[in-house]
Amino acid sequence: MMPSTLLSVHGLVSISPGPLLGSTLALVVFWAMRHKRQRRLSWTSVPLPPRGYQHVPSTSTTQPLIRAEMTAEQPTEGSAAFHNWVFATTTRVHGKPWLLHRPGRPDVLVVSSPAAFEDIQRTFAVQFEKVDSDAEGLTHDVHGGVIALLYSGHVSPSVSMQRQLAAAVLGSPALRQQASVLVKQHVDLLLSALNSNSALDITKLMRQFSMEIFTELGFGLQLRSVPEELSKLENAVDEIHELVTERASRSAVVWKLQRLLDIGSEAALSRSVDVVKSVTSEAVKAKQRRRQGDTPIAASRVDMLELLLRQKCSSKSSKDPEFLAEFVLSLVVAARDSMAHTLTNCLQCLAQHPEEQDKLISELKHAEKDGKDLQSVVRLEAVVKETLRLYPAKPFVSRRARLDTVLSDGTFVAAGTQVVMDLYSMARRENVWGANSSQFQPQRLIDTASDRVRPVSSYKFNAFLGGPRLCAGANIAMTEIKTIIATVLNNFQLDAVENYKTDHTARVHVRRRGPGLYS
Repeated sequence: MMPSTLLSVHGLVSISPGPLLGSTLALVVFWAMRHKRQRRLSWTSVPLPPRGYQHVPSTSTTQPLIRAEMTAEQPTEGSAAFHNWVFATTTRVHGKPWLLHRPGRPDVLVVSSPAAFEDIQRTFAVQFEKVDSDAEGLTHDVHGGVIALLYSGHVSPSVSMQRQLAAAVLGSPALRQQASVLVKQHVDLLLSALNSNSALDITKLMRQFSMEIFTELGFGLQLRSVPEELSKLENAVDEIHELVTERASRSAVVWKLQRLLDIGSEAALSRSVDVVKSVTSEAVKAKQRRRQGDTPIAASRVDMLELLLRQKCSSKSSKDPEFLAEFVLSLVVAARDSMAHTLTNCLQCLAQHPEEQDKLISELKHAEKDGKDLQSVVRLEAVVKETLRLYPAKPFVSRRARLDTVLSDGTFVAAGTQVVMDLYSMARRENVWGANSSQFQPQRLIDTASDRVRPVSSYKFNAFLGGPRLCAGANIAMTEIKTIIATVLNNFQLDAVENYKTDHTARVHVRRRGPGLYS
């Protein structure tokens, strides 16, 4: 047999085929064993999708996903009509995943089942990332993130860094105590504003009330004493949300060109951002002046920014006060929007369902008589959670697939695909929540046998998300919302305003009751 030859720099070198074949075989065996071990150890490994489905989300079955197209005649994204259109589409496909097609933009995969939520939020959490808050997606993950990102000159922090900062703030016992103190102080002012026999715009009232609480809790700013500054800040924040949301219905090329030239709605957006930035900058300067003057901060007056400025001295976290102020701003705006939204819908639901209002008032009276803390009132928690179930602060939560992934129901999600978890539709699916799932019925969350709140999976009741990205402020939010609702009901009777319906405003009639324990 003629020996094989290989070309080298020195000429032809004779090599026997035996050693070459043996070496090649050894490499193949080594690679196969290593690959098998990696797949056994890595829970993120997923089956390869069928040929031809590499760039379009589809399922492992031969049936393609239904695609629903948004046209100019469809409702505006974010409106109540849009939520109902999405729910109608989900109902039409019997709750299965479907594709939302928007002209000029990539398709979005819409899911609305607890199993899919658990896949994305827990099982395959590392394979799904938060969608950047640049209004190019269907929704934003955190309201305040939009504002902070718009004017931040810093590199966007990692998700783990954000969670570390949030944990440092929201896990502080001092901050929890301060939050309770501020709510009790401000709720007295709220009761004065509610002391009217006319129909009140509770949407506006709750947004103002929440903004006052969280600007003080976030920065130590008492803006109620400067109403014009509070009004400017509120208007700027609201305009930012409105203008950024409008981006979703426009071509990215158009709004980015407007931003570059500083014209149109992008110019207005820039002005509003400057207003918000001036508030945070002044808060930072005030903190720095106080620290330079070596004036101690009383524990009873702690705020989020102060806590972060303290912890950064002994931590490798961000050491830039401006960056920390921007981060606190994102928490403040998110908290304001979420609390105002939940309070508004809860009060409106109680006004529209007087029988539920009467049941809750009765339990509050019994708790007062027995000397129980209002946090132990079962129906109060059920009322708040039922409100959050039907009207979550974030009806749609977006993630983007980092890797090709196959969900537990066989749905293939290609890397780069945006996935929207539709909390609004899931809450109204009868095969998830039972009969009358679209109705406000707090009793569904109460276990009559034990007279306790029924335990529900966080992927079914998903108002605070689940898995490693569970909302860090969930407990604080529930505590303070229950305090406010109990105090309002202990002082006022709520009645619905007939024939009044709008996306942006809720009105109720308010009539005073006698004072009680929680006033």
